[in-house]
Amino acid sequence: AVLVNGTATNIEDGQTVTIFITDVNGVNQQYTTTITNGTWSLGELDLSTFAEGELSFSVSGTDAAGNAAAADTQTFKDTISAISMQIQTNGDGILNSLEVNPATFGGVANDIEDGQPVEIIVRDEAGNRLIFNTTVQNGFFIIEDGDLSSLLDGDLTFTATSIDSFGNPAVATNTVTKDTAAVEITVEIDTVQDDTINAEEAPTVRISGTTDAENGQVVTVLLTDTAGNSITLTTTVINGKWMLENVDTRFLVDGGITAVASVENRAGNSGDATDTVLKDVLAEITLQLYDAPPD
Repeated sequence: AVLVNGTATNIEDGQTVTIFITDVNGVNQQYTTTITNGTWSLGELDLSTFAEGELSFSVSGTDAAGNAAAADTQTFKDTISAISMQIQTNGDGILNSLEVNPATFGGVANDIEDGQPVEIIVRDEAGNRLIFNTTVQNGFFIIEDGDLSSLLDGDLTFTATSIDSFGNPAVATNTVTKDTAAVEITVEIDTVQDDTINAEEAPTVRISGTTDAENGQVVTVLLTDTAGNSITLTTTVINGKWMLENVDTRFLVDGGITAVASVENRAGNSGDATDTVLKDVLAEITLQLYDAPPD
């Protein structure tokens, strides 16, 4: 509400005053009041129905003798300011261990002038908070190097507040999930309990393990020998387990064979595990013949 009033000189008390208010769209409203002790007032007037922009006020009245008097003035109506709040999560709504530091977040500032301050408060579910400050530039605001690693995993609430040069406040809130926990995974090369791949086992080795990654997530296994030869294999998680069967290791040289299994969960967090066994497929036997001594 806006207080609308004025003064009247040489116009008697009780005389009528007429006020017209017109907005930029040509919409106008008429109001009337009377003079009391040389002043007039419409009290606190609701101008919410008028359009944003310039408002014109014109007032007129007459004294008892019929002499007319008029005045006019203009002011600017600006009651709109708005901001939005977005957090960069690569579209999944989750901040993983790679995205949490540095984190990028910001938004759009509508009807807020360049240079106006923006404060962003980020809170975790335990009430811990971090405060970031920036300014509006070309209708946008952004934090590109936010470190959110000190906040707890779970829901993070981002609240951005700003104000335009006319004093109109703007607030926006958004929530994402922070999930930075490493993925658990195990790997085992099946060697029938002797930790050695023999010639019979080499064409059909089984490699398996467990993980807390979700069903359908891809497990990648890199097999490497001591000569640097390697093979990459993939499978998927089913009910917390994964398996590769009939892995042909014959092209790998004898010696240590290392399997490195790695996986990402849906949040983008990764985990890996390693197992090493011995490959020994070579066996050698010799036969020597000696001449028998003469009788």
